[in-house]
Amino acid sequence: MKATAIRGGAITIVAQFLRILIHFGSVVILSRLLDPGDFGLFAIVMSIVGVSEVIRDLGLSAAALQAERLTQKQKSNLFWINTGAGAVCAVLVVAISFPLASWYDDDRLTMLCQSTAIVFVLNGICTQFRVELNRDLKFQKLGLLDTLPLALGLVSAIAAAVLGLGYWALPIQAITAAIIGLALAVAMAHWCPSRPSYRSETVGLVRFGLDVSGTQVIGYLTRNIDTAIVGLVSTIQTAGGYNRSAQLLLAPVNQISAPLTRVALPVLSKIHRDGDRFESALVKSQTISCYAVSTIYLVAAALAVPIVDISLGRNWGFIAPIFAVLAISGIFRALNQVLYWGYLASGQTRKLLVNYVIFQPIIVIGAVVGSRYGALGVAYGVACGSAVYWTASALKMKRDLSLHSYSILTGAVRSVGFFGAPIAIGASIASKLSTETWTSLLFGLAGGVCAALVCVILIKSVRRDLSLLFNSGRTLLRKESSSQNSRPSTTEGVETSI
Repeated sequence: MKATAIRGGAITIVAQFLRILIHFGSVVILSRLLDPGDFGLFAIVMSIVGVSEVIRDLGLSAAALQAERLTQKQKSNLFWINTGAGAVCAVLVVAISFPLASWYDDDRLTMLCQSTAIVFVLNGICTQFRVELNRDLKFQKLGLLDTLPLALGLVSAIAAAVLGLGYWALPIQAITAAIIGLALAVAMAHWCPSRPSYRSETVGLVRFGLDVSGTQVIGYLTRNIDTAIVGLVSTIQTAGGYNRSAQLLLAPVNQISAPLTRVALPVLSKIHRDGDRFESALVKSQTISCYAVSTIYLVAAALAVPIVDISLGRNWGFIAPIFAVLAISGIFRALNQVLYWGYLASGQTRKLLVNYVIFQPIIVIGAVVGSRYGALGVAYGVACGSAVYWTASALKMKRDLSLHSYSILTGAVRSVGFFGAPIAIGASIASKLSTETWTSLLFGLAGGVCAALVCVILIKSVRRDLSLLFNSGRTLLRKESSSQNSRPSTTEGVETSI
């Protein structure tokens, strides 16, 4: 199971690296083809009605992944529930389009909102086909499913923008990706739902899913309410700039968190009753996340000006301060994913929901308080709220899951304070040696590398943590090499246990 998890994680990371490249290409290319106001319109729509994408799932994908066994009747019932939820969400999105346009005093929002409704229906149908691939540990097929629709969606958006369709390129991109994703999932899953059955034991799965769905809805609202607030207190163009900053920084976290959850959740669920192994796995996951993600975000904050100029163009330079602050928020949003895994794998969904209900409003309060100072104030409020939320949630999870140590907290603080922060400082100082955009970026990256070497040489705990990362990669290569001749039987055993 450990080898399967590492192998699946590696495939997933490669797929998501490609997905992030496609996403980054989308941000860079479309930012040069469309105006900030175009992005602002679509961002306002998705920040509000996009919650339907979370609701239509109803947490049933997580429930199906966490379950040890699923019968054909249970799978089919979940399929019909997801499909029905997607249809209901589509109707609600159409209904809300008129008051939304009136609220922001922009009639263009009506048709934009209504055009996205079909996406929720398509994704509702697709949900359990993806789950079927996931339960069979078909990570290569899931990787293709995560990348190809996104790439073809980008192609359609570029074509629409070049043809002069303006902001319509963005809903066209979403609809194209949803259609292709559904077609691929159905073709690869080799599964067909049957008629609904009232005699299958589906109630427990639905109850589990609703708890998860509640946390996802609250999480979505707190992650996206800031864009809606910026649209109210500022201009559509500023909202578009805020959204571009979030897309450059926070969207990669959202894109990689769901696929990694598909790898981590089934494995952690198998060992959650073994307290020591379970806690050790959570701490290792946190360590890897901290060193990889927090360092990238801190360097991004330090080099915000050249990164924005190069990726979006000088016309977007006004968002550099927002970009830097949102990078700090990205650290805590990435760290929260490990806490989410811990609750789900142990089946403590009700405690997770309580956690969200109590602490997530802190982020909203921060955004509202910061809105007095415009878009940048909203970004600062979100960053501060995210830090407080993560700290409080980590302490509560230690108690809820009866963890023996504070390693979840101390490991994150150690990686950020002893590794990420010094690298960011080195990058920031070195970038000031030049006023040219590309030269400033290269100097900053070189300064970050030098600071990283100093940290490795001088700090023992950093060497120990990086050794963990190295050993994980080496284990992957060793397992891949030794399983080439025996992979069919190994896979069969794993699939049977799932």
